[in-house]
Amino acid sequence: MLISFEKGVTLPDHVHKYQPDLLHVIKGKATFFMDGVGEFPMEPEMVILVPPNTLHAIRRVEEEEVSLYIMFSHLGLNIPSEKRGNDKGRIFKVFN
Repeated sequence: MLISFEKGVTLPDHVHKYQPDLLHVIKGKATFFMDGVGEFPMEPEMVILVPPNTLHAIRRVEEEEVSLYIMFSHLGLNIPSEKRGNDKGRIFKVFN
């Protein structure tokens, strides 16, 4: 799903109990927060994997607009979180 946020937007910290998020930043800059990693710059071509049940948020959209693809899966929703492992997330830079 393609989603955009206007300059100045800050989303509340939140978790998706059974759902990982995969974010691919298309344009714009903001600050991203993920529990276990902290705050870091979110910029174009960056891919961020947020594991299930991990506190995270987009903070301080710095440019006119941030656009990103958010991909998520409902696979394994019945698997208890204690059996999902202890992955603290991944941050990838995509190179052309």
